[in-house]
Amino acid sequence: MNDFQLAPHHQALKTALAPVLVRLREVIDEREAATIPCADMRPEIQWHLDYLYAGIGRITSIVEGALANVALASGQAEEADRAARALLAWIDDWAARLREVQRLYPEPEERDPRDWLASAYRQVLRDLASGLETLVHILEDPVGALRAQGLPTEGVVELPLTVTLTAAPEVKLLQAWIRKRAKPPLPSVRRNRRQGMGFWGWVGAIALGSWIGSSLADDD
Repeated sequence: MNDFQLAPHHQALKTALAPVLVRLREVIDEREAATIPCADMRPEIQWHLDYLYAGIGRITSIVEGALANVALASGQAEEADRAARALLAWIDDWAARLREVQRLYPEPEERDPRDWLASAYRQVLRDLASGLETLVHILEDPVGALRAQGLPTEGVVELPLTVTLTAAPEVKLLQAWIRKRAKPPLPSVRRNRRQGMGFWGWVGAIALGSWIGSSLADDD
């Protein structure tokens, strides 16, 4: 009978991801009252679409860098805490922008775009949570995960995991809405905060790499 045991750095990763998943679920479920009057949603939507695009780049770097470093066979236990801190910082920043959108109180005809924007933020959080939950599930039963994919459970075995982030359907609605109202850029403080990123045009995947089999200890 085989007795498999996670390597210390993978066990540390499993532990470190627990509060990250708790925070993700909290943010996904958060609701804010609309209290900030907004006379024109156009500059808000332009800015937030730019922010969403830039935020995807940041979370990609965190997962491909900090998190993947722990997942690889050469990872170190102390890297798990660093990865978790980076993820939590990103989540908190993302949550602040989501709250900002939820607090906007536009004219009735512009409330749908506000809600679409909030949905776009939440979609990324849901995708990230789904990917991290899959990772934790694998860490809880790596042998079962290997068997489920028809992979051997002895020796050096590679089990690739991909976290896929998708654009919410509401993103297309927002892009169409903003195109219909296209005007020269507004000389507003809001618009000037970030320029040049363009609108959301991405659907991608973050590969954690192949990692788990080589860290399993097989004791007969």
